[in-house]
Amino acid sequence: MAYDFLVIDSYNLAYRHWWAVRDLKYNDQFVGLEYGFIKKVLSYIKKYGQEKIYLAWDGKPERCQGLTENYKAGRVKVNANEGDWTPRLNKLKDVFSHLCNTLYNPSEEADEQIAKFVLSNKEKRILIVSGDKDLQQFINSIVHVESGSDLINGEAAFNKWQVPAYKIPLYKSLDGDSSDNIKGVPRLATKTKIKLVNMSANIDELISNFSLSELTEKEKIKLKEHEQIVLNNYKLVNLMEFKEKPDISEPDGDKTYLSSLINELNFKSIVF
Repeated sequence: MAYDFLVIDSYNLAYRHWWAVRDLKYNDQFVGLEYGFIKKVLSYIKKYGQEKIYLAWDGKPERCQGLTENYKAGRVKVNANEGDWTPRLNKLKDVFSHLCNTLYNPSEEADEQIAKFVLSNKEKRILIVSGDKDLQQFINSIVHVESGSDLINGEAAFNKWQVPAYKIPLYKSLDGDSSDNIKGVPRLATKTKIKLVNMSANIDELISNFSLSELTEKEKIKLKEHEQIVLNNYKLVNLMEFKEKPDISEPDGDKTYLSSLINELNFKSIVF
């Protein structure tokens, strides 16, 4: 498919491509983060054209932190040897803001900005680049997700989740998400979760179905005990109801900022 827009979850991309070159140093400083990110984004620019690319960057997760105090609390900092990535990510954001469209709000995560962008461009063919499973809820006939080497369309999403992509928030409201420290309903069989979600059109129906006669008494009791957790989880993972437009900054096309960074870090193998 020829896509109208390529929307990139920048931190997710940076982490994914840092891992392969995580030991790379120049002048005793780690530079794998910059090298992996720059090289991959330039490959997308070459393939799709910089005017089609939108780089989404993380701000503070105020919406999610307002719903739960422990959001992402258990996430391990795998880059601990390198210290805080924030200044380096901000540098990359500033450099690429001259070349690509930027999606950024200091009070929102990248996935919220991506969600608003997709919802504001419902007729456009969009490729979302991210390993964040929450963003797979947007998959349909013209919106796909690239996660690593996998291109995920509607069929692939269904094969993975066993529910339609737009129902992924319902499934995750039951299942939780350990990567974001979101706890689901404990010891509830996967086949039961899938059955409940496929029978439910929305969160209200899902809650109503907690009393289905096909469920065992233990399952009914467990689901009722965790009803509030399910409702709260749904608010956390559901990205389909934003009404606001994304925060977009357009580039000025100045290539000198990226050229200077490439020279500063001695990335001789990157031709730009």
